[in-house]
Amino acid sequence: MVAPNDIAQRYEEIQLLIADDKIPEAVKRTMDFIRDFSDDKDNVNEVIVISASYTRLEKAERRGVLTFDQAEPQRNKLLYQMLALVDGVQAGLALTITT
Repeated sequence: MVAPNDIAQRYEEIQLLIADDKIPEAVKRTMDFIRDFSDDKDNVNEVIVISASYTRLEKAERRGVLTFDQAEPQRNKLLYQMLALVDGVQAGLALTITT
């Protein structure tokens, strides 16, 4: 069984990476978190889609297809999706640990 402390530390690491605008690293750590703590393959697929969407968004911004102001709301939506996914896995683990 995974220690609740480890889950909390890894969750906090993801939050801090996002807060520090280290999004590619946050995506990688989220993928690790989901693979380590979730048995739901849909969760892994969701992280893959978030990662691909973020990458496409960054490329479009670099190429001048999107401005920063156009890309920012989409980027924030992806970050919220990622945090919600990790929140859901963490909440599910908390129920498993306490029961």
